[in-house]
Amino acid sequence: MENSNSENSQLSNLMSYTIFHIGAYITLLGIIIGFSSKNLDETFFTPPFICYLLAGICGGIIASNIPEYPSFIKFSQTKIGFWGVKLFKYKTWALIEHLAFWVGTLWIALGFIFGGSSALLK
Repeated sequence: MENSNSENSQLSNLMSYTIFHIGAYITLLGIIIGFSSKNLDETFFTPPFICYLLAGICGGIIASNIPEYPSFIKFSQTKIGFWGVKLFKYKTWALIEHLAFWVGTLWIALGFIFGGSSALLK
């Protein structure tokens, strides 16, 4: 059965989307690392750092598995993972990725809303 252009396009779009997300996570991690060299409270930034790292790992797992599949349907129906360990299907990895991103982002946002920038200082 030959893949439709729509399926190939969906897989290609997923790769672009995931690469964009990985770039965003790397940028956010870099910002947190940069902040840690300032007079800011590293303990406040530890949870979002872990969240963004987890989001990046999940995005990396998704992106690194895409080239192995001929269609989005096949990709989304098969468990994927890393180092030969196939743990979850794409939707679960994407759910963990997005959840980790939003938990990290809300942590920082709520810290600023309820504690102000002075609460983030050592």
